[in-house]
Amino acid sequence: MTKSKKTVKISEIAIIPITPTPKGIVAFCNFIIDNSYKVCDAAISTDLTNGGFRLIYPIKIIPPKNQTIQIFYPINKIVADQIQTQVIKKYQSLFERKEE
Repeated sequence: MTKSKKTVKISEIAIIPITPTPKGIVAFCNFIIDNSYKVCDAAISTDLTNGGFRLIYPIKIIPPKNQTIQIFYPINKIVADQIQTQVIKKYQSLFERKEE
């Protein structure tokens, strides 16, 4: 069985830049996947391992033990890479306009 290369449509990408945090978070973002799913509050962070930026998907912290539950994350690397590429491209475009 061959793996198909699914193309994911990411739309309505909204970026909210913040003052960088000690953990490297530089912005939050919302976006829609394939006109079907809205993802809110994903973080854009500096990627200390590979350079550049990466996405951190939302989690929920459950007291009293501060247990974390992942709210959303792609389970397919091809899809994850497409989402990250499109969102990071939009984030970087915000700063390209400011420099002009």
